[in-house]
Amino acid sequence: MKYNAFLFDFDGTVLDTVEAIVLTVRETFKHFNFPIPSDAEIKKYIGIPLHNYFPYLAKEYYERHKPEDVVGKYREIYAASYGRTHIKVFPGMKDMLLDLKKRGAKLGIVSSKMTEPIHMNLRDMDLEGIFDAVIGSNQVKQYKPLPQTVFLCAHLMGLEDARRALVLGDSEHDIEMGHRAAMDTCAVPWGAGTVENLKEAKPTYFVKTISDLHNLLLK
Repeated sequence: MKYNAFLFDFDGTVLDTVEAIVLTVRETFKHFNFPIPSDAEIKKYIGIPLHNYFPYLAKEYYERHKPEDVVGKYREIYAASYGRTHIKVFPGMKDMLLDLKKRGAKLGIVSSKMTEPIHMNLRDMDLEGIFDAVIGSNQVKQYKPLPQTVFLCAHLMGLEDARRALVLGDSEHDIEMGHRAAMDTCAVPWGAGTVENLKEAKPTYFVKTISDLHNLLLK
């Protein structure tokens, strides 16, 4: 294989959590009497930490509240309901990950989500133990698209040369993060990002299906 490590974004890349996120945002905004954005607007900014995410959707209303109250309510709703009931593994993803492990590849998660809900989702979807390192937004000070997340993940995975790692994600933020880390990147279109935005980010690779991704990564 060309690469010996693969650093995956989580939401919209490994797990289909987009519906859960959309529903949780709606319920959170309803709770605080914020205007409810369209599904397209909610999806547009998935992939950045919540403290940065919410101002894009309702800045004027969000700033009238304590950020920790709004973010806390979102996390409470996600962990108690939609984050348990409206998520699934993308078909073929688990088999691909297990194939990579069998070939000796190291696997990591590089996410803007907090670490604990990532582990919760991995446990629920029977993916726990597959990844060698899981990095969430609470473990770094500089968020996507800055590269601290991938650098930390590569370090914890024991990579001697991070340039042999491939960064994969469904948003332009993931691709820019990989670029800033001087790593090759692969964009996937089955999450929240649009094909147009992903291609504009100029990833090293762009795949259409998980089957195509499987074939690419095992080369």
